[in-house]
Amino acid sequence: MIRKILFVVLSSLSLGLYAADYNYLMTHPKQLASAYQRCQQVEEDSTCLQVVNAAQDFIKLVADRRDHPQNFGKLILTNQMLLGKLDEKLQQLPQTHPQYSQTRLAYDNQLQKVNTLLSVVAATSM
Repeated sequence: MIRKILFVVLSSLSLGLYAADYNYLMTHPKQLASAYQRCQQVEEDSTCLQVVNAAQDFIKLVADRRDHPQNFGKLILTNQMLLGKLDEKLQQLPQTHPQYSQTRLAYDNQLQKVNTLLSVVAATSM
């Protein structure tokens, strides 16, 4: 039974079904490149539209890092500092506080931004 579940999950990954998530693609450049190549070979659909959008956004970030490395570094630091402030705020708020869920969402979005920027650095430092 476990083998069957594992097979289904791995098959889904290899087919690119999971890779349709924009945030996942922005933090996994190799999977983004693979999904983009697959989309070049098939008719456009909503999954490929999301893959193409992610690829364009990632390429723009790579170009920004290449063209303005110091500004890109400052962008990372600024986003990390904001993430830290949101984390402090979350630690101070009880989960029952009315602002907790909104702050948690802001924290999650900020974490995604930082992870994306660091993925660009990792992808271009090889």
